[in-house]
Amino acid sequence: MNDKYFNNQYLPVSIGNIGEPFRLIPFYQNATTQGYAEAHVQFTTPYLLIKYLPFLSNKLWVENLHMNYLITDQHQYYWEVGYSVSQIFMVANVGIYTGFKGTDYQSVGIQFGINFE
Repeated sequence: MNDKYFNNQYLPVSIGNIGEPFRLIPFYQNATTQGYAEAHVQFTTPYLLIKYLPFLSNKLWVENLHMNYLITDQHQYYWEVGYSVSQIFMVANVGIYTGFKGTDYQSVGIQFGINFE
């Protein structure tokens, strides 16, 4: 059986459309040859937190909440939650993400991205 590698974006800066990756898992860390389940949920809205601030209310930015989940036969389940702001100057985004293995905190990270699509 072939190894399954997941969409991980471990680098703090990304260029292009990276889809919905796991943002804090190092590359190849959770690769598996067994069964797995993964889920990615994103809630996007123009008015969540920062658009209620008067000096940011007229910006075209979009706010996002992220939840990523992974379980494999070899590893305890892993999940991430995050908050990001996208469409900054129509091409940039920035987000903060926190990762957990089971119920234990594992890591936190900030990521910047540029998407030219």
